[in-house]
Amino acid sequence: MGYQVALGLVNLVFTLLAVWKVDSWGRRPLLIWGMAVVTLSLGTAGVLFAAKLASGLLIVCVLGVYMACVALSICAVIWVLTPEIFPNRVRGRAMSIAVFANWAVNTVNAFLFPWFAARFGMHAVFLTFAGICLIATVFFWRFVPETKGKSLEEIEGYWLGRQKKSGGVA
Repeated sequence: MGYQVALGLVNLVFTLLAVWKVDSWGRRPLLIWGMAVVTLSLGTAGVLFAAKLASGLLIVCVLGVYMACVALSICAVIWVLTPEIFPNRVRGRAMSIAVFANWAVNTVNAFLFPWFAARFGMHAVFLTFAGICLIATVFFWRFVPETKGKSLEEIEGYWLGRQKKSGGVA
């Protein structure tokens, strides 16, 4: 029970830090650097489980780093960034779809986690999650623009300009 409380406090503290700093540090750096450390911490947990070095306290420490970085990055930033990146004309519908997709994936993940862990082992769970987070980190680095200090119209203009450069219809 004590470890759960400690991880919950880490989550709370780093979520508050993210809410406080998202406008000064920027969305993109928080996403990229936070998710990079999330990837490393999940990979570390996977290796610890695979090597049978996963003592309780060590795993809690690694998960504490994971929790801090996930709270500092995607868990906080996504709720600021998502409404900013959709064009004004579709923002309401697009946000509904994005939030539904987010919670649907979370639900599927929660239901599949026990089966996946029992079938393949905890090391496979953590290494799979690390792989998914690595893909997310590369995606954020490659495709997500910085929206800090920009108006919604400027962000929409960015996407329209990018679409024109790639040969899409604007």
